[in-house]
Amino acid sequence: MSDSHKTLHLLLYAMIGLAGLALGLRLFFGIYQVHGVGMEPTLKNKELCLVANHPLSLEQGDLVVFRSNSGKPLVRRVIGLPKQKVEIKDSKVYINGQLVREPYVARAKGIIDTAPVQIPEDEYYLLSDDRLETLDSRRLGTIHEDQLLGKIIY
Repeated sequence: MSDSHKTLHLLLYAMIGLAGLALGLRLFFGIYQVHGVGMEPTLKNKELCLVANHPLSLEQGDLVVFRSNSGKPLVRRVIGLPKQKVEIKDSKVYINGQLVREPYVARAKGIIDTAPVQIPEDEYYLLSDDRLETLDSRRLGTIHEDQLLGKIIY
């Protein structure tokens, strides 16, 4: 095989490898642009985020992208996990009766108290960081894991 054929084969293999890598990255990761101010100050309007499309597990405090009932993707913070009980009183969040420390919350003073919510299995309670100006589990209810599009990792 001549040197030009070897070079051509090497280039072809490199292109196939790069295409495979790009496809693999797209399957596991995505880019999401934040729309709105509901997650300020953590995330700003129009900020780009790297999203893991299929997170293995979620923890309290993780940021996720989910599809709302209207089909619109939104970013919110995981507050309550499956089988936990969430309650908001005096502008503070309680999980299973324990106060949740939330240094990331922008504005919470004056939010309406909620009755305790028992989170079903395979569902999550999601809240915004700006508690006064947003659409989250207080209005949408718990979010089923099938509605989750991914976990923000950067």
